[in-house]
Amino acid sequence: MTEIVLPFRQELTQQHGFVHAGIITAVVDSACGYAALSLTPPGVGVLTVAFKVNLLSEASGRRFLA
Repeated sequence: MTEIVLPFRQELTQQHGFVHAGIITAVVDSACGYAALSLTPPGVGVLTVAFKVNLLSEASGRRFLA
């Protein structure tokens, strides 16, 4: 299992004070990449070619877990 925790920081927010969607998707992409890498043989690389994220509500809270 892979977990990445992103603590809330004001510098990561957009104009309405919510964490920017680009930040959230970057953390999700990294967590998915490390999870995939944990299943591959040594010496094999992992690269995201495409992925889609549907955001259901604004990102509000003190920390975010991917």
